[in-house]
Amino acid sequence: LYGTTYTGGAGDCYGRACGTVFELTPTAGGKWKETVLHRFAGGKDGDIPYAAVILNAAGDVFGTTRDGGGTSCGCGTVFELMPQDGGRWSETLLHSFSGTDGADPSGLIFDSSGNLFGAANIGGTSDAGVVFELSPALGGGWNESTVYNFEGFSDGAGPGKRLTFEGPNLYGATEEGGAGYGTIFELKHESNGSWTHSVLYSFKGGKDGRYPASPFAFGESGNLYGSTDGDISCVHGNPWGCGNIFELTPGSGG
Repeated sequence: LYGTTYTGGAGDCYGRACGTVFELTPTAGGKWKETVLHRFAGGKDGDIPYAAVILNAAGDVFGTTRDGGGTSCGCGTVFELMPQDGGRWSETLLHSFSGTDGADPSGLIFDSSGNLFGAANIGGTSDAGVVFELSPALGGGWNESTVYNFEGFSDGAGPGKRLTFEGPNLYGATEEGGAGYGTIFELKHESNGSWTHSVLYSFKGGKDGRYPASPFAFGESGNLYGSTDGDISCVHGNPWGCGNIFELTPGSGG
């Protein structure tokens, strides 16, 4: 098992340590052994590795930090951890966000070609967040490109959750915008390599819920399943909303 802590480790990030990436390995007797793979130091190295990490076929670990990086704004990073001899791990910084290309990135996902995709909760041309892609470059390194800039209104704002691939298309959620309480969106991958954004559903905050979360699950018939914080008028349990599970069913005419 692999995961992150957003504090602890090394460095001094706003009066606290800057976070870690760890591994849990099963041992005899049903117990687990923890190994810290990397301790973030803040600054260029990054800070607050809040999202879950993912692994490639070679066992390398990929993730993001919400803050830090090699730009003046400290808008977050994408990093890779590679196993070395003797049980050590080395860190490589794949990208530092500058704000115009996004800030506060979330979890990553691979496509079938080995490209990395993710969403940044803020930043971009309207400071409403972006969906981004990182592609391996010839001769090493990674190239970053913006797949979509959110405008912050009917198309949504704050896409800071992990995306989901279903076939060649990307699906995600925004916590704001749309009808006021967030959206479910699709980025359709066109034959010419471009991406077309469309809003599948805008939440109204009533019985349909608000502030949807992702990633999603897809059923065999193509229906999409997810969760929200629930009805704004809920009086049971959490006064901010009791939560719900929703299903989106494809309708005729798209």
